Amino acid sequence: MVGKRSTQFLYCCFLLQGLFPLQAQMAILGLGYGPLREKYEEFPPKLKRTCANLGRRVSQFGYFAHYASDGAEYYAVMDTSTPVNDDAYGWGSIVFVHGSSCSEGDLDWALRGIPPISGYHGAAPVVEMPGLNAQEIGVPPGSGNMHYVIRSAHEEDILRGLVRDAIQRAIQANGGEAIVKKTLCAPENLQRGPTVSVSLPVNAKGGALSGQFMVKISALRLLLNPSDSIDPASWGQNSIQLLDASGKAVQGTVRLVNKQELEFTAAKNLIANTKYTVKVNGFTDIDGDAVTPYSEPFISGTVASANGYIESSNENEYPLVPMELRRFCVDVAHPNASRP
Repeated sequence: MVGKRSTQFLYCCFLLQGLFPLQAQMAILGLGYGPLREKYEEFPPKLKRTCANLGRRVSQFGYFAHYASDGAEYYAVMDTSTPVNDDAYGWGSIVFVHGSSCSEGDLDWALRGIPPISGYHGAAPVVEMPGLNAQEIGVPPGSGNMHYVIRSAHEEDILRGLVRDAIQRAIQANGGEAIVKKTLCAPENLQRGPTVSVSLPVNAKGGALSGQFMVKISALRLLLNPSDSIDPASWGQNSIQLLDASGKAVQGTVRLVNKQELEFTAAKNLIANTKYTVKVNGFTDIDGDAVTPYSEPFISGTVASANGYIESSNENEYPLVPMELRRFCVDVAHPNASRP
């Protein structure tokens, strides 16, 4: 659970008729989507020559999203010659092509851009590569979870264009829109309601024995929606559940700490070195949107005293992805909702 990120990728790629189908998880979209595959295509031969400055591996590029704007082209690519395991982060690159010029950027970093709440004002900086030279901000402040604020509407358009194309490629690779919507439009992927982070007091062994959990609206959610808060009439004793290895609920008490935080306290200490699962569901924010479901297993520690915290979140660390999924899924999940 330590350092869990929803953007981990598991790649099982093989070459088939010019495509590189991907099982289990999908790049850019960043979440597990069960049986769906993603469409990968061979990097265009002409561009392999144009981008020869990127080195020999360009001959192994396969791309899984494409966006064109103002005579420039952007490709989200993978190096098919490089093994990637299921713990890999930061996988993939953006290749920017304009005329005879070709450059490469970090896809993971680019997708961490956060749209400014107040929109874009004044003269916008010229941004060709999303995220390049953007100021890093910790979310929450002081953490190692880094993001940046998107600097122009053009930069945002590039990122949204890549996400939209990834969705369209998923439709092409999986037999139609209905099949893809059935999987992509699950509430946990749309993240219409608040996402949460769970702070678990731990000992040096990395587990918790006290059985006390703090559940709060995630910092990234609050950065996008500063006034978001828990509807005080919506939560209850089942809003946070602690389950033992057999799935039985552990007795405890839930209380509202403040407008953005709930706390669960177990009736007694947990059994050491035992698997438990924290589940969060069953409350809404002040706008009536249900919390994004959260479930996370962990192994309890060996002593009752805590000397730190581990924190896990169900937030998609690529903010524009759930926004574009809501746009794609709006008629399925919220037929009367406005588009983001």
